[in-house]
Amino acid sequence: MYDLASLLYDPYVELPEEMVRILVNDYAAQSESGCAVVDFFYYGAVQRLAQALGAFAKLGSARATRSFADHIPAAKRMMSRALRNVSGCPTLREWCA
Repeated sequence: MYDLASLLYDPYVELPEEMVRILVNDYAAQSESGCAVVDFFYYGAVQRLAQALGAFAKLGSARATRSFADHIPAAKRMMSRALRNVSGCPTLREWCA
């Protein structure tokens, strides 16, 4: 799920939510894991985006790589979208609000 989320929830390229949903469902239909793909995809997206946000914050704090901070707003928007499809994560939900 992490790899699929890395592709479809990439903060550098914000795919429309409906396109992501279609691609995830298509992938699930072709996968032996089937419904589990849909059930766990958004958890993988939250994990991937948390990693990306951490990297953007760290890299964005250094003068030479400050431009990475420019991607934080997109990653935060995408995190908010992913969180709509999972349970729990109250601290992340509050941060994204």
